[in-house]
Amino acid sequence: MNPVGGRPSRLSASPDILAGMRLGLTVALILSVVCEMLAARQGLGNWILLASRSFRAADLYAGVILLGALGYASSVLVTRIERRVLGSRAPGS
Repeated sequence: MNPVGGRPSRLSASPDILAGMRLGLTVALILSVVCEMLAARQGLGNWILLASRSFRAADLYAGVILLGALGYASSVLVTRIERRVLGSRAPGS
């Protein structure tokens, strides 16, 4: 193992990499839904937009709840990855 560019440097960068993954997932989810609202003919964003335009409140809330569940599931996934990679240094452990 090379002490300069080997495993210790990757371990010290892991918290920053995982924080970037968490932020990137959040931005990607938001932008994908917004882009679906603006340009797509299918997708969750388009479904939410069409439901709001046609006053279908139940479909609108179902889409928003599904979007929230998707965001929550991705957050749980990143938290589990953080705990596995960082061990005792992970938040909430």
